[in-house]
Amino acid sequence: ATHTGEMPLLLQWMEYHLSAGIDHFFIYDSDGSAAPLLASYAGRGVVTYFPRWPSSLSEKEAAVVRDCRGCLDQHMNAHCMSRNRGLSRWVLLLHGFDTYLASGRPAGSSRDLWSGRRSSALLLTSALGLLDMRWEKLGTV
Repeated sequence: ATHTGEMPLLLQWMEYHLSAGIDHFFIYDSDGSAAPLLASYAGRGVVTYFPRWPSSLSEKEAAVVRDCRGCLDQHMNAHCMSRNRGLSRWVLLLHGFDTYLASGRPAGSSRDLWSGRRSSALLLTSALGLLDMRWEKLGTV
């Protein structure tokens, strides 16, 4: 969603997380509509984008997903985690661009927590909020 003269919310969400030190995003899109917005980010290597994600599934997987909507989220989570194995020090799953990462640390200090190397990836899917970090107190705002 956008308001006249404003940056689309997805781009605001990405810019916020880039400024917080997130260095890479995995974005799973059901209809490919985010492609024009993400082209420059993908070109810079900041985004790995999966347009029309459900159509990339095998016939068997697609049949399961039709009957189990939550299964699509589980499949995306597993795909993102396996793609980042050995590449990322940690992966944060945020299921919507209305969920933001917040560390609870003073402004400016969050970047030090997760920057410096290919240490992160964000997964954007649908409307749930999921955040699972064991050693740092993180939250959403």
